[in-house]
Amino acid sequence: MDSVFLLLAIAAASLIIGILMTWLLMRDRIDAAVERAKIEGTAERATVNERLRAMEAERLQFNRDQEALKTQGSEWRNALDLARDERGW
Repeated sequence: MDSVFLLLAIAAASLIIGILMTWLLMRDRIDAAVERAKIEGTAERATVNERLRAMEAERLQFNRDQEALKTQGSEWRNALDLARDERGW
């Protein structure tokens, strides 16, 4: 009975030591991976923000162009109405 208990205690201690050593060896790699992820996330966020600003500027330009075309269309309509009225149709 004592030999079984001793064997289980050694196995448990070995498992705990193995987990602890693995954690100690992998700790730096985990920290480095976290830092890389943060840096990549920051770079991707900056890219997305830049694209968003460009799209917003493009949308504003499209709105200005649309208003200009509406104005031009109204001017042309008024000119056509005036020409029609002058001819008496």
